Amino acid sequence: MIKLTYPSFWSKKNIVSWLLIAFSWIYQLLGSLRKLLVKPVKLPCFVICIGNISVGGTGKTQLVAWLAKNLRKKNCNFLIVTKGYNSNLRGAKLVEPLDLPSDVGDESKMLSEYGQVLAAKSIKYALPIINDLKPDVVIFDDGMQNPGFFKDLTIVVIDTIRNIGNGRIFPAGPLRESVQSAINRSDIVIMIGNELCPNFSLIQTITSNNKPFFKSKIQLVGNIDTSKNYYAFTAIGDPDRFFRLLNENGINVLATKAFPDHHNYNRDEITALVKEADKQTLFLLTTKKDYVKISDHTKMLCAEVTLTFDKEEELFQLIYEKIKTYT
Repeated sequence: MIKLTYPSFWSKKNIVSWLLIAFSWIYQLLGSLRKLLVKPVKLPCFVICIGNISVGGTGKTQLVAWLAKNLRKKNCNFLIVTKGYNSNLRGAKLVEPLDLPSDVGDESKMLSEYGQVLAAKSIKYALPIINDLKPDVVIFDDGMQNPGFFKDLTIVVIDTIRNIGNGRIFPAGPLRESVQSAINRSDIVIMIGNELCPNFSLIQTITSNNKPFFKSKIQLVGNIDTSKNYYAFTAIGDPDRFFRLLNENGINVLATKAFPDHHNYNRDEITALVKEADKQTLFLLTTKKDYVKISDHTKMLCAEVTLTFDKEEELFQLIYEKIKTYT
């Protein structure tokens, strides 16, 4: 996991990105060596990998939640596997109700609402538990660039606004691999965002490869009182997406604060947020991913979201038919 904030030079080609190109070559070389040295494992079930091309938030965890909710309706025996980002996890652990995000990761804790979740630092730790549980389907939240296991269905998620940034490989840009390579290895491409993607070249690349292509929007769930004023904070990959969503829904956000992705809040930070909100007579508002990491909810509200698709039934049937063919 590359844990950092999204630097401004990833959005455009400038002198900083040019200077880092040599490090991009090293990054790609190490990735190639890893593929040569690692022997991929074949899991005893249908494996769905939901990944992305770039570093930073794209909405893949929301897609995992959407897929899990739909598979539950079909009484499908599935397991969600996460990496337990920024947690104390050393091996692998099935997420239990009393587990803290610091034990298993914020995404693991959040996704446990939708199905059984296994937080695992690597596939070698996850495999014995998967063999014991014998699920029909395993959904990997991330792992597209991981050569350690075979994927039966790969879904790549792209953000409409950030999309591929400056088009360069990490650290000169946000890409984990080339766009063409990722599209070639994907089975389904999903673009998530409430705005139109300005990168027409990217859309042309996707459509010219004849991959199933779906568009999704992020929608707030539940009612947030629009007559009040809010202080919004978050520690997700793309905090601006969250702040834009609130503004789009008429939420009066007068102050914002962004922390690095997967940041674990300490007591002093929460106290400081509460004090600042009280000082400005604002209500604290955050995402569900952040909300699960905070023990005292008396001073803040959670803005939950869901995904809506232009062709939702078609997308799910495409995925489910592949599962049925395997099982």
